[in-house]
Amino acid sequence: MSRSGGPQTNFFLGFPPPPPTATVDVAFIAVETGTGSAAGRAIEVARFAHPSDGASTAFTVACAQPVVFAATQTNVSPSRLRCEVGRADPLGFDSSLRHYDPGAAPPAVPEQVGFIAMGRGLSQGTEPDTKLEIGELTVIPGAPADWVSITFSASYRDPVVIVSPVSLDEPFPLSLSAPSSLHVRIRNLTATGCEVLVAEPGASDTEIESVYWMVMESGSFTVGGRQWEAGTVILGGDGADGATFSAVFATPPVLLAQVASSGNADPARVQPVEIAIDGLLLALAGTPEPGLQSEVVHYLAVEPGKGDMSPGTGLKFEAKTVAPTRLKWSAWSRLRFDETYAAPFFFAHVQDDSDGLPPDLRHRNLAERKVDISVNEDLVDNTPRRIGLLLFGDTKDRDGDGMPDAWEVKYVSTPIPPVI
Repeated sequence: MSRSGGPQTNFFLGFPPPPPTATVDVAFIAVETGTGSAAGRAIEVARFAHPSDGASTAFTVACAQPVVFAATQTNVSPSRLRCEVGRADPLGFDSSLRHYDPGAAPPAVPEQVGFIAMGRGLSQGTEPDTKLEIGELTVIPGAPADWVSITFSASYRDPVVIVSPVSLDEPFPLSLSAPSSLHVRIRNLTATGCEVLVAEPGASDTEIESVYWMVMESGSFTVGGRQWEAGTVILGGDGADGATFSAVFATPPVLLAQVASSGNADPARVQPVEIAIDGLLLALAGTPEPGLQSEVVHYLAVEPGKGDMSPGTGLKFEAKTVAPTRLKWSAWSRLRFDETYAAPFFFAHVQDDSDGLPPDLRHRNLAERKVDISVNEDLVDNTPRRIGLLLFGDTKDRDGDGMPDAWEVKYVSTPIPPVI
């Protein structure tokens, strides 16, 4: 196949001798180069000069579980060539040029190769796209070698995993005079599970803490009347990058983000740069940093408000942004919920650019209507932080007394009859 230079309005196809003796139908697809998304899935179309000894191509944007189609765009080589795709992951793919003609010499100059990369589809059969799972892990932050396995109860085609801030059961940390950062890392993510590590570099704390985790399919959904979008971006050491939402939010969403790879020896953290109604801009903390390797980052954007996870079950969610005025290590800020939740699951992430390293949040005293939150970070200042919260919990109240039945069963054995 060959093409002319400049804006492309046509292309030419030819057959090596001997030519076919009858008319041949040829199907083709022509796509403008660039990046975009469809139904929450990343799509990238590009061309590059493919050397004869193979190529490793990096995606401009994340393409989780990618399907890659590649074809030669020029006919520089005197023999017939095809492009074969090897490894493909969210960061990019490997490819090689192969000869149709046995014994042909490798091409002396690079051929132009075009590719289309797209995420795998979500909807197959009757399986719901809005599949979501929440759980809790107990961890020991002072044991950096202990990766904990999570097994999902279902299989996910393109899982997005979010982990909550780590709890702090003790009223004060052992290292109060020199607080160290706490990092959550993820590796070996598959359709059915992953491994999680909570690492506190240089710490000797062996207190057992807990984190909540959540997994859902990548894509754009409506949950409880609120817009949700889960996806993946690739962040590197060259600065901020982002994603465009599949559908515009009515108001800037609550953002949760999680590094879902271990590309660097030291844990990486996500710094929100901008959260808008049509997309987001994120960066790895400390960038630009030329030596920093790329990381896969999962994100979940939720329209602020409340809703039912599944009508009739009593399981509800609440998403909102708050701005505690005393959010630093030496002070705890109490955040109150709009609803009363039995055994709530709590997720949070900083929503603004703090002109430095993003603080690592810690929480304690999580209860039915409140949680205390603080910062575990060497950088201690008085800059107000905007915090995004996402809560899940059982709110079903069959006896109408204002308290969830699950809470009453836990503490008083049976739901308390309402006062008449």
